[in-house]
Order: sequence, then C-alpha cells, then structure tokens
Amino acid sequence: MERIAAPVPRVSKRMVEAFLGAHESVTAAVATKEVLSAEDRARFDALQAAIGLAKREIPDEPAGEMWAPENAVLSQVQSFLAEQALAGAMPPPEEVMYDDHDLGGWAQSFFSWWRRIIKHRFVDATAASVIPIPNQARLALFGDWGSGRYGAPVLAGTIGRMPGRLDAVIHLGDTYYSGTENEVASHLLAVWPRRTDARGFTLNGNHEMYGGGIGYFQALAQLGQPSSYFALRNDDWLIVALDTAYDNHSLHGNQADWLTGLAQTAGPRRIVLLSHHQPFSAFEKSGPALVQALGTLLNGGRIHAWYWGHEHRLALYEPHPAWGLLGRCVGHGGYPYFKVANPGAWDALTGDSGSQWLRIPAGARSPGGIVLSDDNPYVLDDPTRYGANGFALLQLNGPRATEQYLRPDGPSVHTAALTA
Repeated sequence: MERIAAPVPRVSKRMVEAFLGAHESVTAAVATKEVLSAEDRARFDALQAAIGLAKREIPDEPAGEMWAPENAVLSQVQSFLAEQALAGAMPPPEEVMYDDHDLGGWAQSFFSWWRRIIKHRFVDATAASVIPIPNQARLALFGDWGSGRYGAPVLAGTIGRMPGRLDAVIHLGDTYYSGTENEVASHLLAVWPRRTDARGFTLNGNHEMYGGGIGYFQALAQLGQPSSYFALRNDDWLIVALDTAYDNHSLHGNQADWLTGLAQTAGPRRIVLLSHHQPFSAFEKSGPALVQALGTLLNGGRIHAWYWGHEHRLALYEPHPAWGLLGRCVGHGGYPYFKVANPGAWDALTGDSGSQWLRIPAGARSPGGIVLSDDNPYVLDDPTRYGANGFALLQLNGPRATEQYLRPDGPSVHTAALTA
C-alpha cells in the first residue's frame, strides 16, 4: 500500500452535462480525424448508443457536492475528465469552461481513452481464501467509502487510532468515479486505515467494474487479499465476503457452489455474508439473480446476518420474515448522499449520542427497521441536506456477537447484540 496518488478532482454533474451536451461533434471529429477499423467502428457506435442512454439518466435534481451516478458511461466520463485535469491537459474541473476548448477534440480523446477499458480477468478463490481469525475477534466494516472526501478520511483515521486489537478492516466496495488505477490509488490505498494488527480487505463494487476492475484487482495484491471473494472463519462464525459486482448484482463463476460447500462443512457455525449489493431493500430495487443463486441457503435459514453497501445510507433491518436473517446496509462510509426524507408516517427516534433515526415500516419488499437520518457535518456547504457518514464494528465473542455503529470521528450512534 505504498503507492500515493494525487487526489482525484471533483467532477460535477454540470461538467458532465456540458461535455455530453456538445458530444454531437464527436461523430464528425472521429470520422474525419481517425480512420476506424471495423472493430473500432463497432466500439464507437456502441459508445454513441450508450451516451444517448446515459444523457437521459442525468437527474434534474442538483447533484450536490459529489456526484457518482449508477451508470458506467457517466462514471467513465467523470474519470476521464478528472484524469485530464490531473495531467494538466485542462484546468481543474471546478474551473473548466468548455466554451474555451475544442469539444470535438476532447470527445475524440475520450473515445481513445474509453476503448482502452477492458475487463480484468476474474480471480478464483483458493484454499488461501478461507482465512482463520481468533474466536475473540473485532472487524471494522464500511461501504461506499472510496470518495477520498467528507467523512471518509476521518473514518480511516479513527479506525487507525482505535485502542484494542482489530483483526480485519473491510471495505464493502465502490471507489469513485469508475475505479481507475489512479482513483483506487488515491481514494482507497492512499487513505486506507493504517494498523499493524488488522488485515485489510476490499470488496468489488459496481464503480470498480465501470473501469474494468483493473485498479481493483491490482489493489488486492497490495492488500494481500487472495481474491475478490473470501471467508473469515473461527470456531463459531463463518464470515463470507462475496463478489456481486464482476457480474452486476449477481455471482460470477462458482461462488455460489463455493459458499454452499463452506456452509456444508461449517457445522454449528453461524454464517454472516458481506457483499456490495443488497439482497433486499426498503428503498431501492434488488437484483433477483443474487437471491436466486443463494436460494437454498436463504430459504433454509442458514444465513444469520448480511452486511452490504451500494445504497448510500445506514439501515438496520429486523429479522427477515422468510429467511430469518438480519439485514444491514452499511453504505454510508464516504459518499455525500441525500438524507432519507420522512414520508410523514415514519416515526422519528433518538439514539445514542443524540443520533436521529426513522423507523422503517415493514412492507412487501423488506422487513421493518430503522434508518439513520443525521446530518453530515463534513459536507460544509449544506450539512443538513446530506446524510451522515460512518462505519460499523462487529465484535465476535465466542458464539455471541455485538455490533456497533459509529460516526467517522468515533461516537457511537447504535449498539446491539447480533445474537440472542
């Protein structure tokens, strides 16, 4: 983890809109300035079609401090513009006025940059991917943390200074904008929580794969992580981290069979899943392929708890009515997300350290629960509009476990037993 990169500049929604809004010139620019092979012509046509779809997905609502859309092309445009600014090819994104630049030339450059994106080969789990941990173990969990801004560096510093032993530091995925090598170096590795007693792990997220996963899979070697999916095991617990992003919201390769095999030999151990994507949500749609792949374990009540990111919030669910598992969305690590708006019928609650919560009613898509509704003091322009960042600590004490949720600077907002 020695590589240090310059911070990736913020690329706003306005910047992307300006770039794509003038992209009509790209057809003439590429067609006249570059002789395209048949393969490149097919790529170019695919990019043009993707840009057309992407432009329609730009929301009307102001994007706020940082914008990381769930769209590959929009995220890739952000990475491209940030890289150009870092290289000195244009002013920093906050200052760019596109009227002063050759948009046809920039669009042509983007096509050349974009066609270099290839999907990294998948790295299968090995025997080394099942890692022993002590029976008394403490794990730090945080998701959607790779912004390099807001509460993310504060959180990292707090974890690095925490007293007592810490056995694992686990990021649940998403390094913005599209997980390029420079973004992974700057927003993940350079600010990773530094400890001598804990192993570091990072899960694959959809934003890492927007850049082909190149930066992500290179980071695994620097962290000493054997593969993008792995397990931590002691006498009482089996903590299984899955890669749900190589194939978006699904399980690539033999992960489902690998997990089934681990479960069959787990004995009385309780199984906890970690992933980037959610199995269910009160707020967003869920991908059926992920749940279908794990149907036997879920329907058999074999999964005790599931921690995920992807959704930018902290939501703690009651036991699932069919599966019995405890669902935990811990996607509030470092992204400036808009606070959950109270629809009016949700009860307001006060938790630890004066934290503010809303009670989620049970519905057809998810069990009931609570969602954090604190402000974000690290978004200086408008802290009341954005939701709080933070992280989780999972303490394993033999067959029992407790979970604690903390603000980036350390105060607890919620503590509960994970076991009865």
